[in-house]
Formats: sequence, C-alpha cells, structure tokens
Amino acid sequence: MFIALVVLSTFLMSSTSSNHTAHPDYNKTGNITASEFKAQLGLIAWLNDFDFDAKCSVDSYTLYYTARRKDPVVLKARGGKFKGTINKIIKQAASGDQYTFTNVKVKCPGDVVGRPANSLYFKIR
Repeated sequence: MFIALVVLSTFLMSSTSSNHTAHPDYNKTGNITASEFKAQLGLIAWLNDFDFDAKCSVDSYTLYYTARRKDPVVLKARGGKFKGTINKIIKQAASGDQYTFTNVKVKCPGDVVGRPANSLYFKIR
C-alpha cells in the first residue's frame, strides 16, 4: 500500500468542504507560485487505489526551508496543519525559496505508530 501526500488548497481544507474527489489533481510537487503556496493550510494523506475510504492523518514531518541566498532552516512538526513557526515560514514564501517536507509519518486506522510516506519538494517561482 502506497500512501501519497498532497498539499491541499484552502478550499479543500476548509471545514465546510467535504468534497475530496479532486485529490489526485493536488498530488503535485516541484515549482509553485508564492501565492499558491501561501494559501496552503497543511499536509494531508490519501490512500491511492484503495478499496474503501480510510481516513489517515499526518503524524509528523521535518521541514527543510531554504530562503534564497540563506542557510537552510530545519523544523520538526507534529500533525498535518501548519502552525506556529512553520505557518509563519509558509506565509513568507518568496521567489527562489525551497521547501522540502521529509521524514513524513502518517497514521491510518489500526496503526499504533506512524508509517513512512513520500516526501514533498517545492520551489517557489
């Protein structure tokens, strides 16, 4: 079973939206505009090609943030929602910045500990 991570847009992450049918379109990594990246609320896990709709959650991850012409910053986070310092760093995204989410662990129904999921990389245009 492969667990793909996606960064969700504000619309898909909103508390009033239950429409998760568009998730394959959001499984992207690579170049992204600053405004599009700043609109993200967090990471979410999807089970691809699975027979039933199991709800998995992001348990933890490490964010490597490299601002243009600066040293990298490494932050560890719990949960999928961007909070505190991580949210602040996401909201200051500018052209040339790079964001890499690694060591991503997700918990699915029945999991006692987090299982590894794929990493995500974004370069701000």
